[in-house]
Amino acid sequence: MYVVTGNDAVFALNGKTGEIPWERWSGIDQKISTVCCGWLNRGMAMGEGMLFLGQLDANLLALDMKTGKEVWKSPIEDWRNGYGVTSAPLYYDGIVYSGKTGGDFGVRSRLTALDAKSGKILWRWYTLPGLGEVGSDTWPAGTDHAMRGGASIWNTPALDPQLVLIYFRHRQLRTRL
Repeated sequence: MYVVTGNDAVFALNGKTGEIPWERWSGIDQKISTVCCGWLNRGMAMGEGMLFLGQLDANLLALDMKTGKEVWKSPIEDWRNGYGVTSAPLYYDGIVYSGKTGGDFGVRSRLTALDAKSGKILWRWYTLPGLGEVGSDTWPAGTDHAMRGGASIWNTPALDPQLVLIYFRHRQLRTRL
């Protein structure tokens, strides 16, 4: 079993004996100022022999399941700008999906997809339309409200495998044109 704490420390736990084969402490600065809703972590994802977790300092990590050693660490954003990650990421077919927090600090929220093996950011999808995009005209004219605030993905995203397949086929066709 694997357990993550609100301070983003991770422990492996032998369910039969209670032994802790390994532990990894996050080392996150305890004075981090963008924790809006308490020190918490909603869980981890597993895939390809790794555990994936988001951290309050807006990093996403991959840890080796057997040793707890860090495989990669990717910044989703900079916590100093109001960003954080409290949601459990989602692993599916070689990709890790992660939301982020920060709506309380006026950031533009998004879903980020990362390559599970490398941690490389593959793409981002914003939850609010940007200026000039469909739906952005619902914001007051002459403001940047659509670019800052709300619609954070602070819980694990859902995934429909059929829609993922359609999305990637569409992207491949657009890339070829």
